[in-house]
Amino acid sequence: MRIFIFAIVFYGVAVSSAIAESGVLEINWSKLNGSKSLVSARRAPYPKVLTQGVREVTLPVYLPASLAYHKEISVVADKNFYTLTLKLKGATLIASGDRTYQQSVQDSPQLEGVMPSSSAASFTRAEGMMTTDFSRLGANYSLELECDKPDQDSRCLQGSFLKGLYQELVLVGGHS
Repeated sequence: MRIFIFAIVFYGVAVSSAIAESGVLEINWSKLNGSKSLVSARRAPYPKVLTQGVREVTLPVYLPASLAYHKEISVVADKNFYTLTLKLKGATLIASGDRTYQQSVQDSPQLEGVMPSSSAASFTRAEGMMTTDFSRLGANYSLELECDKPDQDSRCLQGSFLKGLYQELVLVGGHS
């Protein structure tokens, strides 16, 4: 019985600690003013499913400019994260952003060689998907491309397609 009570108390302390150490990342909205990610003139309003889906999101919402008016898009969002899923011909693109964290990481010389630069995007192929994770304005983002035929589709064999999408990211929503 004592072990059971100890386990419950320990579990409660562990959960409380985890909750106490979770939080929301600060977004540096002031950097948007000089950012090339802003679109000065749009040809038309973005699709309603997109604008309505991300209206409560409190971080910049990015999507490749060539896909901003895509017809097959689904949105899952909350105030601190979003996931945009776009069905392409023979592939699916998932664009997501998140401003939550589970615990803080102190700056440390020992971590410099382990942790990648927060501003650099790396493109990797794993499990038949091409992905990139990056940080922008204080939030974490990812683009994932999943091909129907990953061993035959050059979009999932080489990074050039996803790199092109990354380079054309534009702001399509979000607010402070």
